[in-house]
Amino acid sequence: MSARLDPADLEALADLIADRLAEHLAPPTNGDRLVDAATVAAALGVTAGHVRENAERYGGRRIGDGPRPRLRFDLAVALAVGAAPASVPAQPPAPPPARPARRRARPSAVDLLPIGGRQ
Repeated sequence: MSARLDPADLEALADLIADRLAEHLAPPTNGDRLVDAATVAAALGVTAGHVRENAERYGGRRIGDGPRPRLRFDLAVALAVGAAPASVPAQPPAPPPARPARRRARPSAVDLLPIGGRQ
């Protein structure tokens, strides 16, 4: 037994499928789009490391449940938070660790052995 559809019904069904596919495949609007830390950092003029360190403040979401889930942000939320003054004053970066002083070679009063057969 085979079913036959009226051409008008087929056309209506095709239109319905096309509409559903368009909704599903349409690019997300700005409010629905999640971006990475580098995008937020570029928009705020800070480093991506700063954004990752303050992910909770900027509304970061962890995507996935593996050992290193992806971190994504709603750009509009992050920009709104970034425009607001921080409740904790920023601390200046720590100075780099001091390098130890190099020892200078002292002239030797002892004759040294030649290197590589040089006299």
